[in-house]
Amino acid sequence: MASEAVTKVAWVLIEVDPGMERKVYQQLLEIENITETHIVFGPKDIVVKIEFLSESEMTETLISKMRMVSGIKDTTTMIALEV
Repeated sequence: MASEAVTKVAWVLIEVDPGMERKVYQQLLEIENITETHIVFGPKDIVVKIEFLSESEMTETLISKMRMVSGIKDTTTMIALEV
């Protein structure tokens, strides 16, 4: 029996430089593994949902792709667990 790849999810809370919300939002829409992007009110400015099949895929999205987005000041990443 072949094993099926299980999609994992991480939520990233993003704080951006003042006035950069729309620019950062638009850049995040271009990143492949980001499946949802929302501008929010509160201590963070944007929330994104990342779906990935492996930790390396998640790492590639968080480190190589999201760090290239200008205007991101701080992030908090929360990896969802199956319970």
